[in-house]
Amino acid sequence: MKKTLKLMSMLLMMLLFTVPFSSCSDDDEDSNPYAGTTWTYEDIFDDGTLTTRIRFANETNAYYETEIRNAGGTIISNTSSPYSYTYSGDLIVFRPLQTGKANLEGRVSEGVKMTLTNTSNNMQIAILYRE
Repeated sequence: MKKTLKLMSMLLMMLLFTVPFSSCSDDDEDSNPYAGTTWTYEDIFDDGTLTTRIRFANETNAYYETEIRNAGGTIISNTSSPYSYTYSGDLIVFRPLQTGKANLEGRVSEGVKMTLTNTSNNMQIAILYRE
């Protein structure tokens, strides 16, 4: 009996030391800061407006959208181009999912302002603000 009790206690100790311990980290630290956000800028002209928008649909896909309205507010033209994106810090790299679309790059400053550049021709497209 004594031998069995000693064996059982040793097995219990071995079990306790071999069971891996894990903890859950704070999920907010690793979450994508851009997923679900929209960044917009609107140019206002005498004859209407031009709205440029980046809409982050989820953690890997975004849409580059433009919308032209006449002075009366009627939409004359709108486009939506799908992109995949990756980010590192304040740099966001957009890759087109459609042939013939430009590669884009966004540089975020102060958490609310994004300078959007067409990296195919190195021209700035717009400065967008987080909604």
